[in-house]
Amino acid sequence: MRHLKLYKILGIIFIFAFTVLFLMHAMSGTRPTGSLFLINGAVEYKENHTIDVISDLMLYASFGFVALAIVLGIMQLVKNKSLLKVERIIIVFGIFTVIALALWILFDKIICVSYRPLADESSFPSTHVFVFTFFVLTGKVFVSRFIKNSTINKLITIIAIVLVILMPVLRVMAGQHYITDTIGGLELGLALYFLTVGFGFKKQNENNNSLEEDE
Repeated sequence: MRHLKLYKILGIIFIFAFTVLFLMHAMSGTRPTGSLFLINGAVEYKENHTIDVISDLMLYASFGFVALAIVLGIMQLVKNKSLLKVERIIIVFGIFTVIALALWILFDKIICVSYRPLADESSFPSTHVFVFTFFVLTGKVFVSRFIKNSTINKLITIIAIVLVILMPVLRVMAGQHYITDTIGGLELGLALYFLTVGFGFKKQNENNNSLEEDE
């Protein structure tokens, strides 16, 4: 994978952007609709159970990429009989997946910096958005290894990007999150994706036909 340093830098930038937005929410009170968050007042929030269920199903479907990584890791472990010979991208993805799930619990159950538009529940960041963004974009990396056709790979990339954009829209339309909640979710999801790719690839050994690519 080329430009790995850029991926790492982008990951750090998105972490910084998320931290700034997190602090803004923490200082704004339980409802982020003040002068710092005029964008949140641009939408009339109404609960829509159908859209909420659709976004839930999309999130659960994204866990399929985690299952794919696990299967690939187990296959390589059995074949090579050594954890050290399992591709680094799979190991790094596993580590960041654990981090993502820990953050999901942290922001959903432990830390509450602001409430949802229609309920007194933790709202920032949208955990649906950040987990979905991370899994779908990183999952595309694993899927692309099975597809050699560049046109199909580009189509899959476009679909992945569209889905990542769609999830925040659905969460707002469902009345579950403010707009800035979904922006925070995107920032965190993108940070995890860029860091996973940045640290997950290395220079390819000439005799190695694994997923790892040239830097």
